[in-house]
Amino acid sequence: MYGVSVFPGMGVEVEKKLKYMERAAEGGGKYLFTSPETLEANSETGDSELAEIVEKARSLGMTVILQISKKDFERYEWSRYGEFIFRVSRGFTGKEIVALSKDYRIQLDAGTMHEEVLEELMELGVSPEEISMGYDCYPRRDTGISIELLRERNKVFKRYGMEVMAFVGSQNKRMGPLFEGMPTVEAHRNLNILVGTQELLAEGCDVVLIGDTMASGKELRAIGEITEGEWLLPTKGYPMSSEEREIFEGFHRERIDQGEYVVRSRNLSEEGVLKEIPQKICSERKAGSVTIDNCLYGRYQGELQIVKRNLSADERVNVVGRVEDRGRLLNRIKPGDRFRLYKINK
Repeated sequence: MYGVSVFPGMGVEVEKKLKYMERAAEGGGKYLFTSPETLEANSETGDSELAEIVEKARSLGMTVILQISKKDFERYEWSRYGEFIFRVSRGFTGKEIVALSKDYRIQLDAGTMHEEVLEELMELGVSPEEISMGYDCYPRRDTGISIELLRERNKVFKRYGMEVMAFVGSQNKRMGPLFEGMPTVEAHRNLNILVGTQELLAEGCDVVLIGDTMASGKELRAIGEITEGEWLLPTKGYPMSSEEREIFEGFHRERIDQGEYVVRSRNLSEEGVLKEIPQKICSERKAGSVTIDNCLYGRYQGELQIVKRNLSADERVNVVGRVEDRGRLLNRIKPGDRFRLYKINK
């Protein structure tokens, strides 16, 4: 489901990269994306580091996706790297891609691929089952694609039964030389990694890779907790009572009769569990606010809500946190969906 990007050179010690890969694998990372193209600006490292990165990934059970240009394909002895997915970059003709697909698993550029080109490749002998699609990451600010374009392209790829990969960026140590993140979708550039990852999965991507080389331990742990069938919402928690904390940290399900203005978790009192919730912070409820009804709200006491539009303060409603997603995940929650609040502050 997810993986990391590690490149030879780039001013990071190889030992740190290998440790990073270990942490990613321990957290559930199944893929490693790399490329010899970075060696053009870091020739002093040679290709020995590339071989070391690939071998480490293989020892960790990670599937390697290797991006190459035609020049790199002709330059290296690829049999030494074992099995991997070739992400075809610059310079290959359709016939050459067909020939490569007979010996390697192939990934094509999803961002520039049109259905007509896919059909041409199939006429030349490529089977849809033999190739996957992968979007680029965009290190230059403001150049990432829209979620709408990704959605439309994915509809085409899924008709052919193809696996799709895309990137999210890190908010930790971003990759040079621009240091502005490495996402596929521009709107994800400055958002918590949980937001971009879950949006990409919701839009039909099968694999999400962290484009930046050194995501933080918190980011790796967070992305590793994403599970199918549950929204994991990055949330800042405010001071709260033990009773509120128990509710906050629980598992939730949006009501079938979904409200227009709020995401509504099932009221604990409906399940015979009623605890005294003292009145506490009853401030204005801005969009994204997480609230719990206090003892002044009668039978609604203990109900957790997430506000989707600005609402005024209410003395019967305690504000206990805020979902940090700019509404992108909240607006995707449907009636009956499960969700959990993932606290991103201590």
